[in-house]
Amino acid sequence: MARKVELEFDRDRAGEIFIFAIEAFKNRLLGFDSLSQPEVVFRPDNFSYGSLEHRLWLFFSGAVTRFGQASYQAIEKFRDSVAADSRIINPQSDFLDVNYQQLLAGVMAFVPADRPLGREGNLRIEGWKENLAILRDEFNGDPAEVILRAERSRKGLIHSLQGKFYGIGSKIAQLIIIWFQDVDWPYRQEDWHEIRQFSFTPVDIWFLRLFRQWGIITKWNTDQHDVVRKVVSDFTADLCRELAIEHGILSQAVWHCGRAICHNRPKNPNIVGAYCWHNCPFYKYCDCICTGSKYKIDGTMNWDNPHHRLVFPFDQF
Repeated sequence: MARKVELEFDRDRAGEIFIFAIEAFKNRLLGFDSLSQPEVVFRPDNFSYGSLEHRLWLFFSGAVTRFGQASYQAIEKFRDSVAADSRIINPQSDFLDVNYQQLLAGVMAFVPADRPLGREGNLRIEGWKENLAILRDEFNGDPAEVILRAERSRKGLIHSLQGKFYGIGSKIAQLIIIWFQDVDWPYRQEDWHEIRQFSFTPVDIWFLRLFRQWGIITKWNTDQHDVVRKVVSDFTADLCRELAIEHGILSQAVWHCGRAICHNRPKNPNIVGAYCWHNCPFYKYCDCICTGSKYKIDGTMNWDNPHHRLVFPFDQF
């Protein structure tokens, strides 16, 4: 029998940091000053805002982030693939005739352009085509219909995507829903307003690292990332609802902090404090650095290991 996951959170500290994160991202403090959303930045120029093409772009851009690359890299390359042949995201086209191996090379890991795909590559391409077929046959070719037809609850909205489509689990389902919530759709506005009331938090590896570094997670009986993700996601979404926190902006702030700020910190612990002071808006909340996550080796976040303490070289501290 699987061991019950027991995590303890500092709710007051979490609420304070969440509120600060919203303001830091909105006001572009420190490292947030030049960061933006890849699903917006790389939307093809010929896809008008609020259109069906826009919706297909969001759905399939969410899917490509599942396959082991940084979102900025995968989505930028994916834009080029869509420009080369838009059938790749068009359920109403003859999408079975598309050269997926060439179009998805560099977008999905395990899809090389110059050698046989292998089992994993074939599974991913067949799964991609299966997702197009489901949209065509069950949802009139429109991924928004998946969300609009779902039970109006956090669980129901996640379940509408999770497991039904290849490669879309809880994290990617929540990511896609947040992206749809963020658009001012020009139709069925009351329905979209209702859907926006539910909080979602797609939890990735950096989310788990930062919550430990910021002292939000205080005790645990396991740090297996696949099992703690849901608990962390549910806790964050619940607290966002209770405190009326803008969950979409919070998710952006945490993701950008991990991807572009903390990820780029110096590896030398003797100078990491100065880097944090100059670059990270969360320096006042972060008191350690998670340096050796082992999730690619044994699935753990390595939370129990000693961390580099942050020693700031300024009198202000």
